[in-house]
Amino acid sequence: MKFLYLSSIGPDDPTRAALPLHMARGAAEAGHDMEIVFQGEAAFLFNETVAANVHPVGLPSVKDLLAFMRESRISVFG
Repeated sequence: MKFLYLSSIGPDDPTRAALPLHMARGAAEAGHDMEIVFQGEAAFLFNETVAANVHPVGLPSVKDLLAFMRESRISVFG
């Protein structure tokens, strides 16, 4: 199955910002294809310094989730 995750939540709400990345990781680990689109405030997560400082509650850091996307060759657009 193919999924498209959309997010407009940026670093000001770390847990909500990480949710699409976390869900995409779970879908990838289950063998699904997906793409992620960051729009609006979510585009700030592409900045490595910003991503390194976004720490959601109860989820992996945005930096780690984005690293998983790169390693898994999951497309992330902004």
